[in-house]
Amino acid sequence: MKTRVVQTRFWKDEYITQLSSEEKLIFLFLLTNETIGMTGIYQVYPQEIALWCGTTEEKARKVLDKLTSDKKIIYKDGWIRVMNHSRYQNYNSGNRKNSFKKEMSLIPQYIKEIDVDQMSTSGRPNADMMSVKNQKSKIINQKLKINNKNSEKKKNKKKEKEIFEIRDHYNRVFQKKTTSVRGYESNFDFWKGVHDLDKIKKAIENARQDPFWKDKLTLTILFRQRNPRGEAVDLIEDLANSSQMQEGGEVKNPTRDALIALKDVKFLSETQDAFPDIYVKQEAQSFLDYIRSTGKSYEDYRARFRNWLRDSRKDYQSN
Repeated sequence: MKTRVVQTRFWKDEYITQLSSEEKLIFLFLLTNETIGMTGIYQVYPQEIALWCGTTEEKARKVLDKLTSDKKIIYKDGWIRVMNHSRYQNYNSGNRKNSFKKEMSLIPQYIKEIDVDQMSTSGRPNADMMSVKNQKSKIINQKLKINNKNSEKKKNKKKEKEIFEIRDHYNRVFQKKTTSVRGYESNFDFWKGVHDLDKIKKAIENARQDPFWKDKLTLTILFRQRNPRGEAVDLIEDLANSSQMQEGGEVKNPTRDALIALKDVKFLSETQDAFPDIYVKQEAQSFLDYIRSTGKSYEDYRARFRNWLRDSRKDYQSN
């Protein structure tokens, strides 16, 4: 089990003292939950925050918006980045550079590159700061254009090779003869920073075996960042890791579905009454971790969770 050490000065921090009790609790949860690692960058659902902090999803989102506005965190596309993470933690003992680098390598590049100082309270670029930064960037970019022409050519050649490699793989798997990449070139650049080529190929192969996508998937659809309803999607991740599809081509997301099923306060209260000898909230987190790690899905998550509690009760009694 991970251990999170929070400095005692946390409670005397001027910013912390001005927060409401609910805001303090959620901020502390973001610093100490078992998903957070050495980098302070990790994925977490607002529903999960609401579940563990005993609040509603709407209130959890409002606190996330406030903390982002106050430049204490960045919340984007389901990723949390705790700013000044080391300020409240004690990671000075031992040599953990390799572990830190490994954890950073698993985080999407665009998440790591977000600069909170460039964001206004509305989440848009700060005009004054960006003006100064843009001037510096122009000078730097001009130097780069002069000094790195050859490397830019090599980079473009590599990019062309990769996108053509994916196009050709799609053509072989789907028995197509597509040639143009214009419809998805920019989106391919985005997803290439998130997924490697092997994972993209795996998604294409799984799609070919799927009853819904086998004759519908195009590379434009595969690389889109939002669905027709405007919701953020990652079809590559879904297809590469799961072949279980719902009607209409929606990929099942077991973690999301389990959270929706278990986040209801009334359900948790009734379940706790039915299992008074078990700490239901803790077991709910263990169940969610199990779903997240295995990718298993169920028709009725609440029924499966109750069976999980019965198995846990047997373990408690045997110990």
